[in-house]
Amino acid sequence: LLEIIEQHVRLVFEISQDVRMDAPIALEFLLQLLVPLDVATRGFIDGNKRYAEQRARAEGLADRDKFRTALVNSLQEGFFVADHDGSVVEMNNAFIEILGFPNEGLPYKWPHPWLVDTTTAAEQIRRVIAQGRADYETPIRHADGHLAWVKVSINAVEFLDRVRSEERRVGKEC
Repeated sequence: LLEIIEQHVRLVFEISQDVRMDAPIALEFLLQLLVPLDVATRGFIDGNKRYAEQRARAEGLADRDKFRTALVNSLQEGFFVADHDGSVVEMNNAFIEILGFPNEGLPYKWPHPWLVDTTTAAEQIRRVIAQGRADYETPIRHADGHLAWVKVSINAVEFLDRVRSEERRVGKEC
């Protein structure tokens, strides 16, 4: 950049017949040439700064997600997360052990393969939608085929959907 400016000044002095008249015009010309470089440089610097901020935020979310996953897996009770369509999108190790259905099958779409009484399960989901929670006992079918009775407690958590969509948005930006 300095070499360009130096060559420009040298050329102006060499070909100019009246430097007092030509110098301001030459300076304006030089500045107009340098504007796109300045814009591109600022855009590059600002873009890198935004990228670094978003990357740091994504890493913070990843650390929080690792902690949350470890906490949920430490629970002795089965735990799952379902999306707004009722598909099970996440489950802890205790839930896997109780049902025998692995993480590799996620998401488990509604009606879930372990449900024996889908009518009661659908009624309870309607209760969760209306009241925000439901508690009931129901039989389930383990992946190996045997029946077991479980106590189910479901709570609606709307905030989790917003956090997940924010994590996906930040992840896409990074």
